[in-house]
Amino acid sequence: MATVTEGASVMSRGDLKHRIPEEGVTEVAAIATSINRMAADLAASRDALVDSEKQAALGALVPAVAHNIRNPLASIRATAQILDETTDRDELRESGEAIIETIDRLERWVNALVSYLHPLQPSFRVKKASQLIDAVQSMLRPKLQEKGIRVERVNWHEDMELKVDPDLMEQALSGLLANAVEASPRNGHIRIIFERAPERFIIRFQDSGPGIPFYPEPRNLEPGPSTKRYGTGLGIPVAFKICQSHGWELKFSRREEGGTEVTITAPLHGRGETSS
Repeated sequence: MATVTEGASVMSRGDLKHRIPEEGVTEVAAIATSINRMAADLAASRDALVDSEKQAALGALVPAVAHNIRNPLASIRATAQILDETTDRDELRESGEAIIETIDRLERWVNALVSYLHPLQPSFRVKKASQLIDAVQSMLRPKLQEKGIRVERVNWHEDMELKVDPDLMEQALSGLLANAVEASPRNGHIRIIFERAPERFIIRFQDSGPGIPFYPEPRNLEPGPSTKRYGTGLGIPVAFKICQSHGWELKFSRREEGGTEVTITAPLHGRGETSS
């Protein structure tokens, strides 16, 4: 019985592969057999649950990948159209370089998104906040132009270097800014505000839409309630996880004067020493 008790204790600590010797008197052997069978059933159930959760996460990841690559593809398409309409060699060269740069960024984004199924491990570098926003705004330019949306940059003289994984954070910012574009009416405006505060740097997106129709909270890859203005909401949970992996804070609020404000707060401690 001591062996049975010790074996059951090992299993209770999570080692469901452990097996109790099925020996001794008939009653003890029967107990050991039952406990071993129970452990095997529990292990099978646990593995099935893990597989199910992975499949569910993968199922949610597929539309998230599609959601996040649409903007770079739109940028590539718009640049390719310019190639058809110009014969200027310098403009052709610049357009070709823009396409290559966007494709390279898209490849990094897809790799980072696939890693969403695993714990994120940011590869930190030092980038200015303005560099991150410029990259994202460049890819969203076709949508901005299509809707005639004006982007106002407020307090950009407060720009700072931040310790960040640019590929991951650009995904987060792209999803958030894309939502602002979707929410804003034609010929509307979006304000991007920089603020310095003690020990932290703040980025705010303010759109001119009707206000976010739900209140996002940090969670897994679960889309929020869908509306035409806010699409599937997949950009928001992705942004939450990326910000959390950086130790940043992400909040949403409805503005009294109308529209939504997205507030991203980055702590300044632990910033790197060199930029790239």
